[in-house]
Amino acid sequence: MANLIRRVSPGAWVFAFFLAVYWFTMAGWIQFGDETEKYRVAQSIVERGQISFRPTAVRNATSAGGETVSVYELGQTLLLVPLYALSKGLGAFFPTPDPNWLGQLGVGLLNPWLTALLGALFFATCRALGYRESVALALTGVFGLGTIVFPYARGYTREPLLTFLTLAAFYAAWQFRQTRRARWILVASFATGYLAFSKFIHAFVMPLTLAYILLVIWHEHRRAGARGRVLAAALARGAGVFLLPAFAFLIAQGAYSFARFGTPFAGAGAKTNPVEWILYVMSGGKPDVAIPALLVSPEKSVLLYSPPIILGLGAWFAFARRHPGEALWFLALSVIQVLAVIVRLDWHGGAWWGPRYLVQMTPFWILPLGVLLETPNRRWKKIWTLALGVLCAVSLPIQIIGAFSNDRDFLDLYGTPSALFGQIDLLAHGAFDSLVLALTPAGLQINPFGVLLLGVALASGAALTWRWRNPTAPVAGRASAWVIGIVCALEVAGFIAWIVAPYPRVFAAKGTTRLIAAQNFLAEGRTCEATTLTLMALHRQTPAQDAAVAQIERLLPRAAGTLVPLADLKMWSDEPAGTRAEFDPGVSVAGDAALRYTAPPGTNVSVATTSQPVRVRANTQYELAGWLKTENAYGAMYGVVAVYEDNGEWGNSRTTDVAKLDETAGWRPFRFAFTTLPTTRRVMINGGLYQTFGALWVDGLTLTQVDPNAPPATRVPCREYRAIW
Repeated sequence: MANLIRRVSPGAWVFAFFLAVYWFTMAGWIQFGDETEKYRVAQSIVERGQISFRPTAVRNATSAGGETVSVYELGQTLLLVPLYALSKGLGAFFPTPDPNWLGQLGVGLLNPWLTALLGALFFATCRALGYRESVALALTGVFGLGTIVFPYARGYTREPLLTFLTLAAFYAAWQFRQTRRARWILVASFATGYLAFSKFIHAFVMPLTLAYILLVIWHEHRRAGARGRVLAAALARGAGVFLLPAFAFLIAQGAYSFARFGTPFAGAGAKTNPVEWILYVMSGGKPDVAIPALLVSPEKSVLLYSPPIILGLGAWFAFARRHPGEALWFLALSVIQVLAVIVRLDWHGGAWWGPRYLVQMTPFWILPLGVLLETPNRRWKKIWTLALGVLCAVSLPIQIIGAFSNDRDFLDLYGTPSALFGQIDLLAHGAFDSLVLALTPAGLQINPFGVLLLGVALASGAALTWRWRNPTAPVAGRASAWVIGIVCALEVAGFIAWIVAPYPRVFAAKGTTRLIAAQNFLAEGRTCEATTLTLMALHRQTPAQDAAVAQIERLLPRAAGTLVPLADLKMWSDEPAGTRAEFDPGVSVAGDAALRYTAPPGTNVSVATTSQPVRVRANTQYELAGWLKTENAYGAMYGVVAVYEDNGEWGNSRTTDVAKLDETAGWRPFRFAFTTLPTTRRVMINGGLYQTFGALWVDGLTLTQVDPNAPPATRVPCREYRAIW
């Protein structure tokens, strides 16, 4: 066994270890609109060969041709394309109620794999800087498990990609300095070019890296005695080799912008010119607020969310004595990035975990630590090692909390960005988010895929521990490739067998976890959290539907008053060819059958029914309450329930949409209060699909004449409630 471990490169073991850890904590579900936007573009490229898509996100833009397009750069989206194509292929063998379930699951593989590669690249960078193997392994463990990089591996944001490309640019530039091989200039150029192609504002890394490379060339030729034209020619060749691939990506971004907006100077985070957009986000910046918040706030402090960098920032001075040019590169990169963040209108990075916009700086604030761990002074070496150990002991639980937290759930619960202490409270009540862990009435349950990942993590972790204690150069051979191939094959097979194939059950298990967490909050009288988490449980189609529905009816009671009988919900029906409106036996929240509307996939049609007219009073308050559920409704519009009222003779009419729903969602309640017009004599309840395909279920409808003397029913359990209903 020792011989096998020795024959496999430590970088391979690092990749295997981190891949298992990050896959164990991956989310598998898109949470925010900008993530959805990039996903939709990848989906459209695969399915239609186009870049336009169905409107779904908040920041949709309209193209020059009037189609819905993304405002974001194309870099990350292109990496999602093969993953979505793979998911679509798997969907043919393992169908789900909504094909986007597997689509989102598949593209969610990008960040765990990319961050595992980032860990291997970080280790390679440590070794390239001359750190001993044991020190490089220790720093890699700190970087991969003890910093904010860990929780960002689980989601869909661009931060892992941006971090990887920025570190790759430095690694390639450093390798060029060591070897003087032009291929490393090309690698650095590709990394910085794709970085700008993924997020244009990070194009500043391009001139910074070019300046470093040109300084290396200048120093080399000056030492060789070159001057004048010879030196200028060498610098020109180096700049040409670097700029050609880098500008190719800028041209590609310009072409993508032109295809969307008719100009090559747009579409880098907004529809406007990138420079205009950058000036806009900086115009409302508040550095006096951003600086202290990024240093000490419990929501965004970079020191709180990555404690080891406290020591890393101090180690820069020692690092500068050993690597002055590289230290200046780190410093320039850090200053530019931090300044770019603190002057932004959205310096906080939105609702995501911690200081999102500083994640990509993490490698450069950890790398200097190697100099402290290699100090020849044994006393100081022990002090630095102990200090780093303490910081890691504090940091690891923070990263684990982030790795199992759901930022969207937190936003829906409290209406504020994710915060460490708030997430601790949620996790303490069982409100965690995981593909492989779930709460059941019998306790915590682990998916067999999670067991497999733990086994791989323990095995590769043991191999790394052995290498750390017995650092030796690996024997040349193909053992590393074999190990990586076997590990990846096992994990992919396990993923398909235990996550993809039974995915509806895996998805529903997330709902049950939230229902149990809701009950834990309810036991403490915290109805806000209990209500929202129960709604989330129903949205994720928990098998414990009856219990969840009953809990919502208690937490969000219907209005007190006189029930108005509703009869014959299909008195009038409009069912174009291919559509149906019928009662669905066995699917219900309040009886034997819900009313189901269906339209064939790929169409934008309307199918509707109208109830029997109901006599009501003028200028009187009523409440229409009930439940909606949708499946695969991805057309132009949505499913809807509406109230129609008139004077009894089809005059003085008014139609009000009561509830809308699209895509795929489990049962959602609605409670809609309205006051009839002075001319109103009757109302009718309309329901159906409006210009879309898929299925809509409507059930549990009640119309109540609200008692003005009864106390109002509780609609919003707490002030900052941001529920999904």
